[in-house]
This record gives sequence, structure tokens and C-alpha cells, in this order.
Amino acid sequence: MRRRLSLRYFLAFVLLFILIVPLSLSLRDNVPDSRQKQAVAYTKEEFIKEIAPTVQTAAASYGLRPSLILGQAVLASDYGRDLLAVKYHNLFGIRAQAGDNSVLLKDELYIDNVWQEKNVRFKIYHSWDEAVYDYLDLLKSGDLWGDRLYTQMATLKGYKGPAQSLQGAGFSTDPDYASKLTQVIEKNDLTQYD
Repeated sequence: MRRRLSLRYFLAFVLLFILIVPLSLSLRDNVPDSRQKQAVAYTKEEFIKEIAPTVQTAAASYGLRPSLILGQAVLASDYGRDLLAVKYHNLFGIRAQAGDNSVLLKDELYIDNVWQEKNVRFKIYHSWDEAVYDYLDLLKSGDLWGDRLYTQMATLKGYKGPAQSLQGAGFSTDPDYASKLTQVIEKNDLTQYD
């Protein structure tokens, strides 16, 4: 009798284990993708026009070119259409620091010469305006990308030099970040906002 009882418990445990392990693994991989495109009611041009006034005001108070900041927002959020920008108002892919309100999302990072998907904690904002001002505060403080980056962005002429500085400081893991940022600025004629 005892053997039957322990055999039943053993079989029940094995069955439970077989069911729970795959379920827990599938739940672990069920993290939304930060780059997932969302249905939005605005065009690419309307997105730029929506954030441009805030970016112009904020960039002027920090001594930066609005075209650079607009270009970064466009590039990082795919014109405000990705999940991170639409649902969490994070236009620049800012990662959460200790104490920040955050969300766990998948992101694609270039690590060791290979694109890899990683789960990343991103900061949540209440509005795009808040995201713009917070990004510029982080940039000026030097806490995330070093003290030199802000100085270079504020003093280098044009937008190509500052784009290279952003890439060099590690703002993005994309090895072609500076080139892509330059293309976005030129394609959308963002220097008109400077």
C-alpha cells in the first residue's frame, strides 16, 4: 500500500514537473518587443511636427541643435510608432535606473559584433514632453554617457560631428548609429527646426 501511494506521488510529481517547466519557460519568453509597431493616428510628418515645439524649446535652453534631438527621437522610436514610444512615451530608448518607474521589454542590441535580443528595463514617462526634458537632463549630467558628450554636442558645428560623438559615447550599440542619424536628419530636413 505504501509503495502504491509513493509511486502515485512520484508519478504526479513527474507529471507536474513536465507540465510546469515548459510553461514557465514559455512565460519567461513572453516579454513584449520594444520595437513592435503600433497602430497610430498620425503620419511621420505629423509626429515630427508634434514634438518639434517641445524639442526646440528644450534644445535651446540646453544649447543644442533641435535637429539632432528630433533625429534621435525619430530614429529611436520609428517616428513615434513603436511600443516603447506609444505606450510608455519613451522616445529615446532610455533605460531605467534604480527607482525609476519601468517596464521590461525585448530590445535588439549589438554585442560582440552580433545583433542579440535582450530583455531590458526601460524608463516609463507620462508624456513625450517629459521624455525630451529627461533625456536632455541625462545628457547634460553626464551620468550615462560621460561629461564630454554634452560638451561635444553643444560645441561641434553641424550635425555630423555630434552624431559621431553620440556613437562614440555609446548612446546606441548600433555600429551604424551616426550614419543612420545623419540620414534621418537629412531625409526629413530636420535642420529647418534649428
